Amino acid sequence: MTTPEDSRPDRAEPQAVGVPAKTRGPVASGGGGRGRLFALIGLVIAVALGAWLLGPKLFGGPKPPADFTGEGKEDIVIQVHEGDSGSVIAQDLLEKNVIADVGMFISAASANPKLAAIQPGFYKVRTEIPAATAVAKLVDPESRVGKLVVPEGNQLDDIEAVGTGDVNPGIFSLIADASCVELNGTKKCIAAKDLKAAAEEGTLQSLNVPDWAIKGAGVMGQSHRRLEGLIAPGTWNFDPSSSPKDIL
Repeated sequence: MTTPEDSRPDRAEPQAVGVPAKTRGPVASGGGGRGRLFALIGLVIAVALGAWLLGPKLFGGPKPPADFTGEGKEDIVIQVHEGDSGSVIAQDLLEKNVIADVGMFISAASANPKLAAIQPGFYKVRTEIPAATAVAKLVDPESRVGKLVVPEGNQLDDIEAVGTGDVNPGIFSLIADASCVELNGTKKCIAAKDLKAAAEEGTLQSLNVPDWAIKGAGVMGQSHRRLEGLIAPGTWNFDPSSSPKDIL
């Protein structure tokens, strides 16, 4: 059915707007539009990844630490414990400002098999030294400090041989010699007399005398000789910077 308006000869025809259907791009077809969108998303991801990887280099972000150079700043004593791995030693050196980076120390250690055989004990090194220098210091026998060897049968006090004047050093003297260490140009030693005085002070328990020896050692009162026979022969390691009482 035709309405009066439809029959008007001068009725305005609807005009098309926009791009003619035949000339429209791939968006009109649906699949091409999604491809262009995925390409755009991929480009954004690539730019973001590049900024994350190259940002520190391009914009001055965090950089790997540089190795120390030179001969270091000051002498310190560090301890290597039984069973310490190279990474554990490296971490301790890093915390004490001896090396700048754990990785560089591990790399230098892998080229020096002597480090794998390092013995527990105390070693003199310097702060702020190259990783390779730190490895070389630790494997150098001259860097070992606080190493004490107590021979079988030695007593606490020195013993002078009758008629010859020769002196067989006692354990106190051996400890005193082993305590000597030169730090930053100053040589420090614990005197044998200070060790003797420490052996006379406080209770036996405060000197860590074992329970089974308390009764027998107590017979000597406060004499330093109450420790006689309680320091066993063998090789011992102690921190030369410790007090005489702590060493005993």
